[in-house]
Amino acid sequence: MCYATISLVTDYDVGAGEVPPVSHHEVVRVFQENNERLRTLLFSIIPALPSERDCPCATALEGARLDVT
Repeated sequence: MCYATISLVTDYDVGAGEVPPVSHHEVVRVFQENNERLRTLLFSIIPALPSERDCPCATALEGARLDVT
């Protein structure tokens, strides 16, 4: 399966040292803004995906062994 990761960063102050923390409301606001950006990104990328795959991802697990205990 071909895939890409997308992160919706909402809280830049984590681990940044002497930066004041953000409120829950600020995190939610930024998350909502990021959701709109994510929608825009996905709706522009999905139509650009090729209808035929030419990558080895579809058969990457061919011959793999799965042991369930």
